[in-house]
Amino acid sequence: MIIKHINIKNYLSYYDDNFFEISEGLTLLLGDNGDGKTTFFDAVKWLLDTTTRIPIPELASAKAKSELAVGESMTVSVSMTFEHMGEKIVEKSFDVKRVSDTDFRGSNFSFRGYVESGTERISRSGEEIVNGCFDAFMQRFSMFKGESQLNVLNDATAFTQLINTYSDLKEFEPLVELTDSFAQKSYNVLEREKKNDSKTAAKATEISAKLSGVRTRIVNIKNDIKTYSDSQKRYGQRLEILEKNQEASEKYNEIEERIKNKNNTLSTLKANRSSVNLNIALLDKQWILCAFPDILHEFQVKCSKFSKLKRQIEKDWNIENGVKKGKQEALKEVQAMIGEELRWDIPDKQTMEEMIAAEKCWVCGHPAPKGSDEYNYMVRRLEEYNKRLNPVKEPEVEEKCFVSEQIDELQTLALRLGGEPAVEVAKKALDIQERLELEAFLDGKIRELKTEIEEMNKEKARILLNSDGLTEDMLLKNMSDYMGLTKLKSEAESKLESAKRQLDEALEEEDILKREMEQLPGTGMVNVYSKVNMCFEKIFKAFKGAKEANLTQFLCNLETTANKYLVRLNVDDYHGVIKLKRSINRNGETTATIDLYSTNGDKISHKSGSQEVTMYMSVLFAISELTTIAKSENYPLIFDAPASTFGDAKAGAFYNVVDGLDKQCIIVTKDFIDENHHIQMDSLNSLTCKVYQIRKAEGYTEDLSTVRTVITAIK
Repeated sequence: MIIKHINIKNYLSYYDDNFFEISEGLTLLLGDNGDGKTTFFDAVKWLLDTTTRIPIPELASAKAKSELAVGESMTVSVSMTFEHMGEKIVEKSFDVKRVSDTDFRGSNFSFRGYVESGTERISRSGEEIVNGCFDAFMQRFSMFKGESQLNVLNDATAFTQLINTYSDLKEFEPLVELTDSFAQKSYNVLEREKKNDSKTAAKATEISAKLSGVRTRIVNIKNDIKTYSDSQKRYGQRLEILEKNQEASEKYNEIEERIKNKNNTLSTLKANRSSVNLNIALLDKQWILCAFPDILHEFQVKCSKFSKLKRQIEKDWNIENGVKKGKQEALKEVQAMIGEELRWDIPDKQTMEEMIAAEKCWVCGHPAPKGSDEYNYMVRRLEEYNKRLNPVKEPEVEEKCFVSEQIDELQTLALRLGGEPAVEVAKKALDIQERLELEAFLDGKIRELKTEIEEMNKEKARILLNSDGLTEDMLLKNMSDYMGLTKLKSEAESKLESAKRQLDEALEEEDILKREMEQLPGTGMVNVYSKVNMCFEKIFKAFKGAKEANLTQFLCNLETTANKYLVRLNVDDYHGVIKLKRSINRNGETTATIDLYSTNGDKISHKSGSQEVTMYMSVLFAISELTTIAKSENYPLIFDAPASTFGDAKAGAFYNVVDGLDKQCIIVTKDFIDENHHIQMDSLNSLTCKVYQIRKAEGYTEDLSTVRTVITAIK
């Protein structure tokens, strides 16, 4: 099988049609993190997966979906053209329709293919073509996502399929099973006859009962072993996935924790920022008095002026009043000296009243008409007479310049406000200034924190974008899941080892009991059955030995071929020697361990990343070669980032070797891209292979609908 073309349309970041021409040798797809390398691998994997037959709208390009109006549809498809006993095409596709602003629906799933027959192209189902040319079993040995999947022989099922398909082992399997059945049946007959023999019946019955109990225990232990083995395998597979994304998960969790801390700090700052309501503080904290110092100063100045003016007025008034009093006192003294002109009681009251009534002064004889001065004088004399007869004591009122004390009160107020209250009021302005400065500082810190949180959220989005389909929950749970799965895997391993020891003990006990049964003395037919059983056991062991020898030879050939590739992949570098060791678990499954050894036979326990990768890839190349020899069929090898642990020099040598192999390889990698995201053309020019660059189109943001993978053929 030789791949010729691959076209990806609207699959995740591959917007519209993206056409790849694949060479018969090495084809490199170069891209930085998040550029769509793994998406290419996943697209091909999805195409070749015959179990998936439903449309999945989540696989559709976010950019293509964003361009759909409600009611419009578009097509997602991946197709491959390849040579396999004639040209064949296989295509998987489905439609995606926007049913609302946020909802999309998949429909019209199709998995079809075409086969060339002469000049005619015949339609076939996609499943039929893939299963006939590149089935799931071969994909297991041909497609590898990351370094963690390279050790394919560690999978018991895969290894058993491999040796059954590409060795003569499967020819021996029915013979081994048949002779094992004969041996078991013959032993059962022998056991029955010994239980029926009067000489051996009692002992044979006792041994048979013990064998029955041991065999029941063996069955139970084997069931436990299968359970623990399945658990160990399941946990191990999940751990491999987690380990692959461990770095991304650790970084994501670190950023998430930092964001959490930043948000807590932000909440605290916001709380401090809003702890004082400026409007309320105007009255509750008397901040409204912040302008009072200037007003108070003006008030004090005015009060001082008023007080000074009052004192001057009082001084002038006192001088003037003193002169007036002096004159009155002098007048009284003169009056005292000269006496009164006319006594107050002359004339008497009655006479005065008669004179007023007669409007005539009887003292001087002059008329005094009403309203005249003379008349008014007599009225005043009468009033004075009455006052003297009925005196009313009036309070003496001290005559003052200012009746009110308001000016003094204002001055006192000015003095009182100018003391500690003035200091306290002055502090209001300082409090306000300090609060405003604090709020300005807090506003600055809040802006800084928001910017930092925004940048960290962008970093999270970039990690998600580069995590090849992992969700946020998966990355966040990765750490806790990893610890939990490690513990569960360890527990399963411990239980498995314990069960294996128990099984060994039970099998050994079974063998002892069977020998005891066989060694019981017998006569006649018992001896005949014993010889028949012995013969069948020898035949069974012979076929089992032949099966083991065939398997050993297959592993030897695989090991030799793998070491040939190991030398080629490690030119001018230490590489060691690959050794394949086979083991059979208690479920009857065969596995193989792959390890490096030095030439003196010591196991290399601490292999470098590049040593481990070249070791596994050497085995994969060897498997590919042996399968080609066995079936006269060639299969492509597709790798996603197999050499990520290599240094630049090691990577260059590695790709030069792969470029020279007579083997179709497709490798997606970020090798040959420097830290400034530039293609290292000098290194690429030494290769003869076809090279594509995969990159995100300019203008993308954290919005996935802006992300589009662009491919460019650079060699």
